[in-house]
Amino acid sequence: MRHGLGQEDFSRLLAYVQEKTGMTLPDTNYGDTERFVLERLEALQRPFNDYLSLLDRDAAERAAFVNVVTISETYFFREERQFSLLLSVILPELCARGRFPVRMWSAACATGEEPLSLYLIGKEALGSEDSLIVCASDIDAHALSLFAEGRYSANSFRTDGTRYHGLVKAVAADSGGMTVIPERIISRIPRAVVNLDQLRDSPFGSQFDVILLRNVLIYFGGEARKRIIDRIVDLLVEGGTLLLSSTEIPLIGHRALEVIERDGVFYFRKKTAEEKRAGIVINASLLRDVKREEVEAKAKTCKQLPASFDRAIAHVNAKLSNRLFTLTDDPSYELALRLIEVIYLVNSQELERAQPALRDLERSAGLHEVICYLDGYIMMARSDITGAIREFGRAVDHNPRCWPARYWRAILLARSGEMRRSRKEFGKCITDIDAYVAQNRYEYEFLLEGFNGKYFRRMCEGWLEKTVSTGKTV
Repeated sequence: MRHGLGQEDFSRLLAYVQEKTGMTLPDTNYGDTERFVLERLEALQRPFNDYLSLLDRDAAERAAFVNVVTISETYFFREERQFSLLLSVILPELCARGRFPVRMWSAACATGEEPLSLYLIGKEALGSEDSLIVCASDIDAHALSLFAEGRYSANSFRTDGTRYHGLVKAVAADSGGMTVIPERIISRIPRAVVNLDQLRDSPFGSQFDVILLRNVLIYFGGEARKRIIDRIVDLLVEGGTLLLSSTEIPLIGHRALEVIERDGVFYFRKKTAEEKRAGIVINASLLRDVKREEVEAKAKTCKQLPASFDRAIAHVNAKLSNRLFTLTDDPSYELALRLIEVIYLVNSQELERAQPALRDLERSAGLHEVICYLDGYIMMARSDITGAIREFGRAVDHNPRCWPARYWRAILLARSGEMRRSRKEFGKCITDIDAYVAQNRYEYEFLLEGFNGKYFRRMCEGWLEKTVSTGKTV
């Protein structure tokens, strides 16, 4: 594709957008972005090489540029069924729990139709605007300035959302064909410019009961999506609701979020601490979904599998948190589906089927500590203690942080009478688990059969007590 800026300069521009916003600019926005930059270069009489540094120095120029590269498509009560769910279920439940004031945040509000929709539906559900706090943010300062004006054309009202247009009309005035929201309402919704990819703390204070983050994550790559969702989850209260667009639900799998379906609407609920401690398991129902998806994935892609398991492991954990999670354009996703099947076979003691499937995974993506761990687990199930100790040891050699393998090696060493080595392994395992928990890591969650790191730490302490006094076989 030929660009007026030249391919190299345009590539640098795309890289700048991703670096500063975290977004991958969709190709449908290439033309507008390039035209804007060319016009600015001509107006400023500057070469392209100076323009990127100007964006870093000049806040006004940067705001104008961001306005072009971001997509502010929105309208009142978009995805109407979500607002029906808020009105009939989510907000009444918060009322029943005495959650006042209810705090809601439109995290990518564009020109303001979404937070105004939240405010109006919230007032309808709660019966009073005093029981409600709605906040709004966007990366585009120009869009926020339009929100502050509160003037909306017919384009802000679509067939989707019609059911609740009356709530807008009841408070708005008509001026020259524009719908004008009173300043009294606009002023009740605090606004802030927020780059979600660089979000650290909420500009609005404490946590939220409901967060809307819709039609945004599709513009971010996997790592940026993960960073954003991690912060959004931190800003949700336990039991809080996260609403994404319906097309974005399959992009997210997070251990602190549970997917809920009500009346055909899917959304995320933040788990309580107790629910998170319960862990996750691979069951037969999930395996049926995975097998069907695996067939579909093979039919859609012939991409070569990756050389590393690391992305596949992240996908496995995401799938266990959200069985709707799917990434058909990521070649490591097919590997994740196959790994889920192997884990299920191992946990179900179908070892004759698990062993060749494991070898097939190794041929596809190479050696990994998870491969060694599963080999050790299969040998342990077959009472091959020597072989299991060896394979768990290979897993730890491959990655010293692989504490599940160290845990089982320590147990087998104790059962073999090697108490000194066993105690050393249990001590190291406790240290590794502490670091694992403190760093909020959970890459080995899918291996733990519904338990968590803290449970295994307690088990290590119990084994240390058994082995510390006599050195006899346990």
